[in-house]
Amino acid sequence: MSLMAGAVMAQQAAAGKLPEKLTETRDPVVTESVSANGLTSLHIASAAGKDIATYEVDLRTHYKPASEASKNIRRWESYKFGAFVHYSLNTFVGDEFAQGPSSLYRPIKLNVPSWAKLFRQAGMGYAVLTTRHTSEFLLWPSKTSTQTVAATDEPTDVVKAFAESCREEGVAPGFYYCMWNKGEHARATIMAQLYELAHNYGPIPYFWIDMMNWAPQDLSPQTVYDLLKSLQPDCIVILNQHIQDGTKITYFPTDIMNGENLLPPPGGHQKERTVEGVKYYLPMECELVSQSWDKGNSGAPGSWFTYGAGLKVLPSAPKPAAQLVKHFTAAYRLGASNVLLSFAPDHSGMFRPEDSAMILELKKAIDDPSMYPAALNLNAKATASNVYKNDPTYGPATAVDDNSATRWATDDGTTSAWLEVDLGKPETLGRAVIEQAYPELKRIRKFAIEYQHGTEWKVCYQGEDPGARLDVTFGPVIAQRVRLHVIESTDGPTISEFQLYQPATGK
Repeated sequence: MSLMAGAVMAQQAAAGKLPEKLTETRDPVVTESVSANGLTSLHIASAAGKDIATYEVDLRTHYKPASEASKNIRRWESYKFGAFVHYSLNTFVGDEFAQGPSSLYRPIKLNVPSWAKLFRQAGMGYAVLTTRHTSEFLLWPSKTSTQTVAATDEPTDVVKAFAESCREEGVAPGFYYCMWNKGEHARATIMAQLYELAHNYGPIPYFWIDMMNWAPQDLSPQTVYDLLKSLQPDCIVILNQHIQDGTKITYFPTDIMNGENLLPPPGGHQKERTVEGVKYYLPMECELVSQSWDKGNSGAPGSWFTYGAGLKVLPSAPKPAAQLVKHFTAAYRLGASNVLLSFAPDHSGMFRPEDSAMILELKKAIDDPSMYPAALNLNAKATASNVYKNDPTYGPATAVDDNSATRWATDDGTTSAWLEVDLGKPETLGRAVIEQAYPELKRIRKFAIEYQHGTEWKVCYQGEDPGARLDVTFGPVIAQRVRLHVIESTDGPTISEFQLYQPATGK
């Protein structure tokens, strides 16, 4: 809490007065009505029945996404790289889907301007703040709830500080809002909260709406879209389509398609889409996470929030920049316009040194693609001894497409197999990366990387369980044909990626 805020509260307490939101134990009640002119009124009253505020929204116009690359869409596509700032009670509880009292929110070094400065240093064009997540805790002093920053020892309006700090640093601010609300008057409460976000903080170019599947049944995607567009005509609105590769439209209207923790499909994202006979221009955003509880070594997607040491929870750790840049380059190559990376401060309210170091290293890698060159066998001719049910979806080409969401798979019961690539001409090799799908099954017991020398196959590396991702060096050797030979497996092996590189240079 700031000294000024503390002094004011001390004076109010001494006089027997405290702000209503800090003394109110029950949430305000939000009700909805429609006037004769068709405007919707959202009336907020305290639990005791005292009038607090009334918001008026115009839902008479039904808006639709752009039919072509409009000025606002082009502006959004120009952002390229952004921060998905997951920050809420979850950060303090240590749970991706946290619930708990507002008192758990206790940042001791909250410094929102430093966040925005780091975003700029990392070359980010935009940043999206989780204004409300599954805990229903609000990062702004909303008139609709007692579960807000105003009810804590650190009452800073994080939403306001975030929007202003991002603008100061030349970073476009965006607001995330979670529709998770099953309480009484949920529809009116959600609309009133969205009104505050879209009305009180100046121009907001991007609204990120999540969990429409948990929204009240009487609140449609069209109503959410119309409300935001009526208040912010130039904004871009995304409705999260859940964990998929950008091909399935579950909630419409939306201006953007997304892949939550997934890359676009192997054939690339199709921006022109037809919905109910009408064509729309729907570019894609790829959302990735920057950390996990094991530095990304288990193959799990990772964590959205940052869990620091000191809260009796397992701290999360940043993934290596080398691992992240691989997904960045693949996302752009497959047609994603922007990549939004979950990147957030911990419970102190500051970014940890290791996270800052990782994001700045990632910027260098993005600015200088030669730091992490493409695999020599990217999209090379590939053959395999066995393919699951002879289905091309699981063919050998999927293991050399630089897309971890696709995989070469073999028939059930297969205990040995090989995947061969032809580089087209002899290359000097000294490094390989193996990404195994479903590493927790521990199917592969013994394997070798072999290269053809004359009429013989020679081993340049051999090992046992490769885990989720194995990065090895060997040789160097000169070869045109190389294969991953699974010598012993408990069941059909399945490989997401087999990548070959020139000898490692220490990068």
